[in-house]
Amino acid sequence: MSLFEGNTQQLTEQFTVSLTAPNAKDQADGARWVLTLTPTAAPLNAVFEHIRLSGDQFIDQLILTEKRGDVTEIAFSHQTTTPATLSKEEQRAFQL
Repeated sequence: MSLFEGNTQQLTEQFTVSLTAPNAKDQADGARWVLTLTPTAAPLNAVFEHIRLSGDQFIDQLILTEKRGDVTEIAFSHQTTTPATLSKEEQRAFQL
């Protein structure tokens, strides 16, 4: 959860963090940055080789590469910062 909470101290305690420029494929997909997380602590380091995030204003792609060779790619689209608050129905759905 530290990644999504913006807790960089916890993130660096659990991962080696590498921020790099996007390659040609990433740029074609609209990415302006690439963040690669290599787990250093259990249990994640037993499962994942690395976790790669890329995007522009938002995280647009998440790639999970497992130690056993499996790769899971998740693409995010249509992210927005509006509305700034959840509707009452959304709050109920999240039990807030």
